[in-house]
Amino acid sequence: MHDKEIYTGRLNLGSRTFFLDVKQTWDGRHYIKIASSDKVANGYVHNRIVIHSRDVEMFKQELDRVIFELKKAIKNKPKAKPTSR
Repeated sequence: MHDKEIYTGRLNLGSRTFFLDVKQTWDGRHYIKIASSDKVANGYVHNRIVIHSRDVEMFKQELDRVIFELKKAIKNKPKAKPTSR
């Protein structure tokens, strides 16, 4: 028996596509499935992660921290020195 699809989002980023799904198991449990599909020379490479509903808030908190650190690193990135000829 297949899990029930509650919501599906899709994000196309060049040769990579992300699918973000909310699903429900046959016994009523909910989870998020994030899948990526990368186009490669001989087809596609697929990856998946599953986040159970009990873990969603902790996952979101850590993802927010990671995004914050990424933005901070980009903002503080040293500027490249001009090359002299």
